[in-house]
Amino acid sequence: MKTPSRRELLRTGFRLATTAGGAAAFGHLCKLSALAQSTPPNAPPSYRALVCVFLSGGNDANNMVIPIADSLTNGNAAIYRNVRGTLAVTNPIALGQTGYGLHPSMTALQGMFNQAANHVAILFNVGTLVAPIAGRDSYLAGKHPSPANLYSHSDQQLVWSCATCSSSTGGSAPNNRGAAPQQILALNSGLTILQSSDGMLLSAVEATNLIQNATNGATFPLFPATGLGQQFSEAAALIQARNAVGASRQVFLASLGGFDTHTDDANPQAALLQELSDAVAAFYQGLADPSIQAANLVALYTQSEFSRTFQLNSNGGTDHAWGGHHLIVGDAVKGGLYGTFPNLTPGGPSDADGDQRGVWFPTTGLDQYAATLANWLGARTPSLLATDLPNLVNFGSSPTFGFL
Repeated sequence: MKTPSRRELLRTGFRLATTAGGAAAFGHLCKLSALAQSTPPNAPPSYRALVCVFLSGGNDANNMVIPIADSLTNGNAAIYRNVRGTLAVTNPIALGQTGYGLHPSMTALQGMFNQAANHVAILFNVGTLVAPIAGRDSYLAGKHPSPANLYSHSDQQLVWSCATCSSSTGGSAPNNRGAAPQQILALNSGLTILQSSDGMLLSAVEATNLIQNATNGATFPLFPATGLGQQFSEAAALIQARNAVGASRQVFLASLGGFDTHTDDANPQAALLQELSDAVAAFYQGLADPSIQAANLVALYTQSEFSRTFQLNSNGGTDHAWGGHHLIVGDAVKGGLYGTFPNLTPGGPSDADGDQRGVWFPTTGLDQYAATLANWLGARTPSLLATDLPNLVNFGSSPTFGFL
């Protein structure tokens, strides 16, 4: 039997990925791209792209965005210092005069936030939700449906990918209808590209050639020599080649692993957050380069399956939790702080954990996050959003945020 070549395997894998089953694996991202392709022609500009950075393992958002001024954070700064113990960050870097700071390894993103033209938004306490939760007591009394398999890596990664949250008490089922055929292409670096198949269909070899042609120019910007830096470099090259590809909408999925910090939480997370911060800053500097000119056409956002417990475990690390904070970056982004920061008191009004370890139930649902991104990408038809984000109706008449 003849052994298939790598190119044949890639083509076979591509055909499988464009079937309904393959698209389901990237449900959320496919929907964002497909919804945008179904919008009226007079609404969106000629090109827009989203870049999702998935922080795999469950990023400890408690040490990424940190309250530093009691008067501006409802006393959370003192609670953080007194309760977080040996994991407390002692030298967070201030986000202007907001009362909050970033982990000190994220100096590049702090600098972008503190610029007069701030294009970094932070969305507080996002998570998988079927509907809003009124408070700790009613949640523990079982009056609110909670997502099924809430603390499972694989299940929550799937929910974040599909942006439809089934509940342990019934809830809504995932809908992977999709509004347009999708092309899904995975490169060796880990970067995944999604676009409507009405553009040029690329093989991995053709995508690599486009990247090489783009990066051969002397003016193409440099990226950090990290895994995430390489993924962003490839994304920038394909964005530069957007006319050659013929895509009006693209969604890129980059990934950064290592956030499952059950032991020795502080050290690995610091290095990972620096890699994230440096790569994102370089990416936007690159997009502004005259050879690309797309800084206002691309929005980057983070995802992670869940955050970590506020209280340390016996190994000096943290365990799986729920709501966490996320970053949205780009010249089209209206920078600032959005959403509601949790009360950091273990066993307090924001703690969904009966053992009082500090598991914050989200105050912003994933559907709201996805709908805001989809609106910017061009999916402004309410009926389409309601079909593909079925929990959105549970979040009121204005469920989206103004960061885009």
